[in-house]
Amino acid sequence: MREPESPAKLNGLWGSAQQDAAVAPDRNAWSLACTRARADASTLRINLFVRGANGHLLERYWNGSAWIRFDTGLSVAGNAVAVQHGNTFSADASGVRINLFVRRSDGRLMERIWNGSAWTWTDAGRSATADPVVIQRGDDFSTDMNDLLINLFVRGSNGHLLERLWG
Repeated sequence: MREPESPAKLNGLWGSAQQDAAVAPDRNAWSLACTRARADASTLRINLFVRGANGHLLERYWNGSAWIRFDTGLSVAGNAVAVQHGNTFSADASGVRINLFVRRSDGRLMERIWNGSAWTWTDAGRSATADPVVIQRGDDFSTDMNDLLINLFVRGSNGHLLERLWG
């Protein structure tokens, strides 16, 4: 099923963005990892993440010249949250790192990591009953995780607030 065209704003100009896949009706929030605003769309790198109508985590990214759609195949619940760091002034994906946190449909918390050349999945070791919340501090221009602090918060299956710290 194809969604109707919707306006998308890029560099101050309105254009038309085709939806490649239906978004789950209860999900209208996208998680976004984006390069800083530049005057030329060829210098942008944008990664959007959403739970599709099929329940899978979908990614749609702008590679500097075209939008690419990718279905990760992972069934998820709720909204994902992304942290981006590295050379965010370039469309070159090799200088950027992304940590994406999302709950699987069974409640297990997962982390999807972009290391500059490939995505990998990691089980975060906990189940969660609510969407994750992230606080990022430190040098967000560095690709070295030792230069960045990430606090991840979730409500655990026991109802307690859980925190995981990187850095």
